[in-house]
Amino acid sequence: MAVIEQGKAYEALLEHTLKIEFRGHTIHVLDLKVLVELKRTSKDPKDKQRLPILEETLRQLEEKFGSDMSTARTSNKDDGSNS
Repeated sequence: MAVIEQGKAYEALLEHTLKIEFRGHTIHVLDLKVLVELKRTSKDPKDKQRLPILEETLRQLEEKFGSDMSTARTSNKDDGSNS
């Protein structure tokens, strides 16, 4: 993200991230629910185009795992050995 919607600071969003280990690096990925909330307020036309897909993905995940999706949170690991 070049600009964080709603004037949020990077540090404020860290608590809403999932940590993923990828090729020896830890990547913070924004929780889908928070991402959807941010994109709903975006003025960027590309964000508006993508929003229905993000919302449907969120809806399906909440249907499958419940509204908190805590059971869906897993740490994906890729050490590059599959490349």
